[in-house]
Amino acid sequence: MGTISIPSNLAIALCVVLSIPTIYLFYSVKKYFGHSRVMGIDHFYPEKYRDVGIVKEGIFKYSNNAMYVFGFLALWIPAVYFMSKTALLMALFSHLYIWIHYYFTESPNMKVIYGQHGVWRPLFIAYTLYSCMLFHSLSHNNNHNDCFFIHI
Repeated sequence: MGTISIPSNLAIALCVVLSIPTIYLFYSVKKYFGHSRVMGIDHFYPEKYRDVGIVKEGIFKYSNNAMYVFGFLALWIPAVYFMSKTALLMALFSHLYIWIHYYFTESPNMKVIYGQHGVWRPLFIAYTLYSCMLFHSLSHNNNHNDCFFIHI
């Protein structure tokens, strides 16, 4: 806690900004997606969900895979609020690592179930870069090697 020195007003403002898509995601999950699909029920019963299709309402109209694009922003909120470098590293790692699960597990399954990719790739790239730049700017670290995506 307190390992990053930023004005508390800035930290609170960032937390509010990060909360907006996170809250909208939770609302969209409850209203349009359902908790059973969050838990991956469509991967266990593809024949039942194939005809249901991918949700295109709420936050899911902006990204087919809003859980990973927007949901993991929730991890950034306590990290920014408590101004913790360790928590920021964990949020960054978690936000990036979930995409390994997506590309090697969920995406192949979604191709089988729904016949298409589940994420809008430009949005994924933009959020990955944003996450790296946010971490870099909050860390006040002059070493630009802390996020390899910055060099792409």
